[in-house]
Amino acid sequence: MKFSKGFTVIETIIILAVIIILVGIALPKYYQIRDRDRLITAENFANSLATASTLNFAECKHGNSINCKKITCCDDLKTLLPNNLPSEMTVTQKAGTPFPTIPGSIVECQVNFYSTTAAFKAIVNP
Repeated sequence: MKFSKGFTVIETIIILAVIIILVGIALPKYYQIRDRDRLITAENFANSLATASTLNFAECKHGNSINCKKITCCDDLKTLLPNNLPSEMTVTQKAGTPFPTIPGSIVECQVNFYSTTAAFKAIVNP
C-alpha cells in the first residue's frame, strides 16, 4: 500500500473554503470594532479640548499671561494640548455656527478623525 504525503486537491479546496468563511465572518466585526474605537478616540480628544479651553480661559481671566493662549478659531484649540493631536485628526468649527469674538463665549467645534466626528463646546478667548 502506498501512502501519499501531502494534501489532495479536494482537501486543499475545503481548507481554503473554511478560511474564506472565517475571514468573511471576522472582517465585518473587525470594521465595527475599528469604527467604534475611532469614535471613542475622537470623543476623548473632544472632551480633552473642551476641558483645555476651560482651563485656558480661567488662566487668561486670572491674569496669568504666561499660560494664556489666544483662541481665534477652533483649530487653535490644538495648541492647548501638550502633545498636540494625531496627524489624522482635525478640529473644525461646527457648520453653520459663527465664531464669537467676546471672551468667555461658547463656540461649537468638532473633532474629525477619519470618517468619525465628535462635537464639543469650547470657551473662546480671542
